[in-house]
Amino acid sequence: LTILQKPKDVRRFVILAKACLTCNVYETLDKIKCPVLLVQATGDLILNAQMKDQMNSAFPDATTYNVIGGGHQCIENRAKEISFVTNCFLNKNV
Repeated sequence: LTILQKPKDVRRFVILAKACLTCNVYETLDKIKCPVLLVQATGDLILNAQMKDQMNSAFPDATTYNVIGGGHQCIENRAKEISFVTNCFLNKNV
């Protein structure tokens, strides 16, 4: 979803948006013990700097990759780049 797009299914979008407002996963992140790859887009208008800092703090040993100029759905238009980074991470950590 970008500024210029409307959601395909508005009803589903509203349900997901409401779920995002009430879901708090931060208190359970310490249960994750496996290697973590954080893919963060520098142009993400949904996840702000505070949210990214929370994730970085929760996983201080994580591998972090910044998608320069990428937006919230950068997997759609930067798929090759993100796939390459993910494959490298998996090859190193699995």
